[in-house]
Amino acid sequence: MNGRHRACSQAVQPLIARTVRMKQMLASVLALAALAAVSAGAAAPARADVTAIGDESVYELAVQADIVPMRVAVDAALRAHPGSQYVTGRFQGGPQPLYIIRIVTRDGHRRDVRVDARTGRVIG
Repeated sequence: MNGRHRACSQAVQPLIARTVRMKQMLASVLALAALAAVSAGAAAPARADVTAIGDESVYELAVQADIVPMRVAVDAALRAHPGSQYVTGRFQGGPQPLYIIRIVTRDGHRRDVRVDARTGRVIG
């Protein structure tokens, strides 16, 4: 019985060592991803993603009305106009809620991009 235990233990040890190495590698990758996310956020221009509307913020309205976060609208506007830069954004409620995202295009023109607040799609 003692010989079987020793043989099993010797067979399992490499698997345990590999699992430990994989966990260490995963922790390193996650730490690098977090560092990249923080540094990307620090390099981005300051913006007010939460705009106050009366007593409620856009975030609270998003939770209540099933609308997408402003960050989704900003990303959609920037994808629709490659090379442009985000300036500001605001939420406009009503029967068809939308975000109005102000950007500066590659050639220096200011433009307001309208994004559907429920779907996150550019509508104008």
